[in-house]
Amino acid sequence: MMTLISLEFYKMLRRKSFCIGLALLFCYCAAVYVNRVDPFGSQYHIQNKDGSVMEGQEAVELEREQTQRYCGELTDEAVWEMYCDLMKDQEAGQEGTQPELSGGYPQRVLKQFFLPYTQRETFVDGEWQTESVGGNLNKDQLFQIGELFPESVLPLEFGYSVPWSRMLQSLIAGMFALNLFIMLAVSPLFSEEYTQRMNALLFTSKCGRKKCFTAKVAAAFLMGLMLILGMVLLHVLVTLALFGGEGLSCSIQLTEPFLFQGVSDAKTVGTALMDAVFLYTAGILLTLGMAVLASVLASNLLTATVYTLVLFWIPGFLTGASNQPQIFLLFPIGHNTRFHDVLMIPHWRTRFADIPYIYVITVLLMAFCAALIWGAWKSYEKMPEEGLMKQKGKSGHAS
Repeated sequence: MMTLISLEFYKMLRRKSFCIGLALLFCYCAAVYVNRVDPFGSQYHIQNKDGSVMEGQEAVELEREQTQRYCGELTDEAVWEMYCDLMKDQEAGQEGTQPELSGGYPQRVLKQFFLPYTQRETFVDGEWQTESVGGNLNKDQLFQIGELFPESVLPLEFGYSVPWSRMLQSLIAGMFALNLFIMLAVSPLFSEEYTQRMNALLFTSKCGRKKCFTAKVAAAFLMGLMLILGMVLLHVLVTLALFGGEGLSCSIQLTEPFLFQGVSDAKTVGTALMDAVFLYTAGILLTLGMAVLASVLASNLLTATVYTLVLFWIPGFLTGASNQPQIFLLFPIGHNTRFHDVLMIPHWRTRFADIPYIYVITVLLMAFCAALIWGAWKSYEKMPEEGLMKQKGKSGHAS
């Protein structure tokens, strides 16, 4: 059996389409990583206290130094200190201030969460009143942490999480691209045998259908798992080499691009990264199961690819208008671009424990994958030598 699996595995790797697709996937992931993480600071333009403009790696180091002043548990006092430092920096470089320059990470967090708008609504003596805010603020005019975040996420851990939070977004984009690559790589698995008229030989060999099917599916899943592992390791090791592990222990609610504020659990960047790996691994394996089933049902590569795309896209479109986001986010097309929404869904409550919905999705995806593989085997078990689609065509002509 191991010999058969090895033969099928290397058969997939030797395809020109596989090698070209893998090279394109690597180039895409590298381009997305450089664009989003910006390891060389090409998009950084930060103004220093003396009014000078820092760019590139110097700007990255300056931003890290600014963040380290407030590392640790984020409190209202730390936010006030952050605001006072911001005011001092603006006053010191007021004459040379350039509004198009980006502020450091502490300033972006401060403006995103804690600075009030020019006008804000306040509830005074039983009625809403409009309060104008301008100039230097008092401490009580800043939004308090307890006003913005539920008690379940406190205390919030603040630190320089920019590289890792952006790497998470890059990894999610890479996982979505890997789904598409898996479709193209696995679609020829069985359909190629129909095209080359190899079924008659395979079905009558001493290995039999069951061993042939098992070897092909095992080789496909081995390839899928290796690609997932490579994708994750490539992102994690490069980020570790460039930035170290600083930021993994920070609260996900405070990280850029500021999509996770609504997460109601105390979760760090590191745990969110692990959640993403488990969820997207299950999603990719489900896509692989779809491709296996499509390859069994189709009589050529093009048809198998079309079937896989239909299985991948249609469930998300059918449930996209549903009032239950849990249903839409269950499918890969839903959660591949909305990971933050998955983390915001309330826990699934049972008599014994509250289970995060992301783990429920992961288990369901694996169950769906197993069901697809079982369906593919049942179809393959009854497969005529010329394939199901051609057999149906002959039956139609005969009738």
